[in-house]
Amino acid sequence: GTAGFVARYSNNGTLRWANGLRGSGDERVVGVTVGHQGGIFAVGDFDGTLVFGPDATSTPVLTNFEGFADAFLASFSADGDYAWVKHLSSTNNVQFTAVATAHDGGAIGVGNFTSSLVFEDSDHKTLTGEVGTDGFVGHWSADGALKWAVPLTSAQSVEVNAVAVMPDGRIAVVGAFQDELSIGDKSIKLKTANPAQIEGFLLVFNADGKLAPTRQFKGSNGVNASAVAVLDNGWLAVAGTYNGDLVAPELASVSPQADIFVTAIDLSMPPNAFEWSKAIGGSGIRTVDAIAGRHIDSHPYDYEGRDYSDDTGTAGELSISGTFGGTVAFGAGESNVSLLRSPTATARSVYVARFHNDGRLKWARLARTNSRADAPKTAIASTAAGSLVVVGELAGGAPPAFWSGSASPIRLSNTVSGDGFIAHLRRSNSPCVDMTGLQEGASWPMAGYCPTRRGMTPFVGPGRATLRDHWMSIGGLDVVGEPVVDMLGNTYVTTKDGRVHRISNSGVLDDNDWPFKSWTDNNEINYCPTATTGSAPLIASDGSIFHAVGAICSGESHTTGLVAIGPDARYRGFHSTGGNSNAIFGSPIAGAGAHAIFTTSGSQDSLHWLAFNGSALSSTLVQTVQAGTSVTLGSQGRLHVVLKDGGADSKLVVFEQAGNIPCTIGLAGIVTADPVVGLDDTVYVSNESGRLYALDPYACKIIWHRTVSGKIARVAIDGEGILYFGTSDFDLYAIDPTSPVAPPVPALNSTKLAAGTTFPSAAVIDGHGNVYIVSGSGQVYHIDVNASSTYSSLVIPLAMGVTQAPAIDRDGHLIVGGNSGVRAFK
Repeated sequence: GTAGFVARYSNNGTLRWANGLRGSGDERVVGVTVGHQGGIFAVGDFDGTLVFGPDATSTPVLTNFEGFADAFLASFSADGDYAWVKHLSSTNNVQFTAVATAHDGGAIGVGNFTSSLVFEDSDHKTLTGEVGTDGFVGHWSADGALKWAVPLTSAQSVEVNAVAVMPDGRIAVVGAFQDELSIGDKSIKLKTANPAQIEGFLLVFNADGKLAPTRQFKGSNGVNASAVAVLDNGWLAVAGTYNGDLVAPELASVSPQADIFVTAIDLSMPPNAFEWSKAIGGSGIRTVDAIAGRHIDSHPYDYEGRDYSDDTGTAGELSISGTFGGTVAFGAGESNVSLLRSPTATARSVYVARFHNDGRLKWARLARTNSRADAPKTAIASTAAGSLVVVGELAGGAPPAFWSGSASPIRLSNTVSGDGFIAHLRRSNSPCVDMTGLQEGASWPMAGYCPTRRGMTPFVGPGRATLRDHWMSIGGLDVVGEPVVDMLGNTYVTTKDGRVHRISNSGVLDDNDWPFKSWTDNNEINYCPTATTGSAPLIASDGSIFHAVGAICSGESHTTGLVAIGPDARYRGFHSTGGNSNAIFGSPIAGAGAHAIFTTSGSQDSLHWLAFNGSALSSTLVQTVQAGTSVTLGSQGRLHVVLKDGGADSKLVVFEQAGNIPCTIGLAGIVTADPVVGLDDTVYVSNESGRLYALDPYACKIIWHRTVSGKIARVAIDGEGILYFGTSDFDLYAIDPTSPVAPPVPALNSTKLAAGTTFPSAAVIDGHGNVYIVSGSGQVYHIDVNASSTYSSLVIPLAMGVTQAPAIDRDGHLIVGGNSGVRAFK
C-alpha cells in the first residue's frame, strides 16, 4: 500500500532526515507540528497494521482489527528518532485532520470519527458519537499521556477541519456542522437556521478543555470554516468557503461557485464583531486549505540575509493556500488586484496569498500544478523570519513553474501524477506599497499609480465603453503629463503652457483658484513643464502637489526645478535643480524617507532626493548621474534608474537610501522607457530598438531579454505578473515572464492592428485587472483579462494625439489627456 513519511528540511532546502511509517495497508500523514524542544508531532491514519520504527521486531506495531481507517499520533525527536506513538480506533472510521503544539509542550489533535472513538493507549477512554460523522478535540502531554478529550457531535454531521493554539494556552478549533452541534456533555449546543443548513463554527477551549468563546459562521446556502491561525497581534484568522451570501461575517456572493472568505477576529469583541472580512471569487472550483500567521518581530533577516528590520506595520498579516480551477480573483477593487489563471476550469493550480493586517491583499501567486480535483490539501506555515513554506501535490506532464510572475522561476523536473512538492517563498513586500508607511493615506494613483510604476490602480474602469458613455470632454488643453487622480476624485493635468489644471470629481474644469500658474507669491511667469518627457504631477501623502517646471518653451530662459503646490492651488515652495537648462526628467515619485525623488537631465544631470516640511523643499541626497529615465522605487527603499552609458548604450543603476550603489547592469541600446518593478523585485526596462529586459537587481544580472518589432513604451504589470505593452509597430503584447516568448494579444497570433496604430504610452490596470491602453492616434483598447488574451477596441473618436498613459478615478471614469484636451468615459 501507500506509506506515509515525516521529513525535516533546513531553511535552504537541504534534507536533514526522513522517516517512514510502514505497514500492511495504506498509511497517510495529514499534519505535523514542531514541539517546544524541536521535536515533531505527526498525525495521520492507517488500515491493516502500522509499524512505528525501523522494523516490526523492536518497535511498536499498531493493528487495525475493524477494517476501517484508524488514526495515530506520533512523536519524533528533533533529530528524527522515533519517540512514541498513540493509537485511536473505532468500529467505523476515525481520522485526524490537524495537530498543533499545546502551551505545555504537548499536542492538540482534532479530527472526525463515526459511531465511537477509543483511545487505545489511555485506559481505552471512549467517546460516543451519534448517527453520522462526529468530531473530537484531544490534548496529549509531551510524553504521550492523554490529558482530556472532548466530543463534538450532531444527529446529522460534524466536520472538524483545523486547530490553532493561542499564546495564553487557549485552543481554537474550526469546522462545519449540520442542524445542531453538541459540545462535550451536550449542555452547550449551536443550531443552524434550519435542519438542512450547513454552517461553520469557531470553538475556543481553555487549556483544561473547558469551552470558552464561540463563533458561528452563518450563510444563506452553506458555510464551511476550513482553516484557523493565531496572528501576532493577538487576533484569530479564519478562512473557509460559502455558497450564496454570508451573513456572519457579512459578505455577498461574488461568483456562481462557492466563494472563499477570510476574516480576522478579536475574541475580546462581541460575538458578531469581525475586524475585517474579505470575499474571494472566480470562475471555477476553489478551496482554501490552510492559513498561517506571521511571526517576525525578533527575526529581521530572512534566510538569504535580506534585512527587513524596517518593514513596519506587519503585525497581524496572514497567508492562505489552496487550489483552484479556472480563475480566482484576490483583492478585487484594490490597488494590488491579482487575477490568477489556471490552465483550464478543471485543472487545479495551487495558490498562495498574503494579506495586510487590515485585510488588503499584499500579493497572490500561483503554480500551475495541474493537480487532480481530489488531490490532498495544500498546507502552509510561516517561518520565524517571515517567509512561507508550502506543500502540495503535482500532476504528471510538463514541469510547473514556481511561482507566477517570476522572470526566473524554479522549474521542477517532469513528474508523475501524485508526486509532491515543498516550496519556500522568500519574504517580499507588497509591489505597490511603500514599506515605510509613507504612502499610508496618500492619494492614488500618483504618477505611475504606485512607486514601482506597474500601472495598477484600485479603481474599476468602465469596461467596454462606447460613445454614449462620455462623462466629460474638455478642449483647448495641450496635455503633456499623465493625468493624476487624488482620493477625492479630482484629476490634475499639466499642460504645455506651464499650468497645472484641476478637474473636479464632478467634471468641472478649474474651479476655485485653479489653474496654478504662479511659482512665486505675486509674480506670474510663462514657464512650462518638462515637455520633452511629459512630467506628471506628484501628489504626496500630505496633499502637496509637486510640479516640474523648466525652460523648455521656445525663447524662455528661467530657472528649472520643482514647485510645491497646496490643494488650494497656492504656492508652497520651490527647489531649483541648478540652472536654466537642467530640467526634471520624467515624473517624480514619493519614496522612503522623502517626499519627492526625481532625476534631471541637462547641464547638471543629477538624482535628487528631497524632503518637504510644508513650506520649503530641501535636498537630502544628490548623486551626479546622466539619467535616461525616471526613478522607480523597489523594496527596502531601493531606487532604480537607467543612466546613459556612452553614446549608444545604457545601464541600470540601483541606489540605496544612503546613496550606495549595490548594483549596476549594462544594457545594449538607448533606454528611455521608465523601469518597472514587478514580482520578485524583478526590474523590466526596454530600449528604443524593441528589446525588453528582465533584470535581477540583487544578483545584479540580466535574467532574460526578448526583442519585438518596434519601440516599447513602459510596461504595465498586473497582479499575476503578466506584462502588458504596446509598440510603435502596431502590436499589443501580453507576456508571461515565466515564459517570455509569447505572441501579441490579438487572437494569440502575429496579426497586427491597423497601420499607424502606434502605442507611445503605457497601459493602466484597474481594480478588477482589466487593462486599458491608448494609441497615439487616440484609440482606446481594452484587454479583457477574463477572455483568454482577447482585446476589444473602444470605438471612441478622441480626435487628438495621445502620448501619455490614461488614468482611472475613484468613480471608475477612464481619463485620457491629449494634445487637444481631456476626455473621460464612464
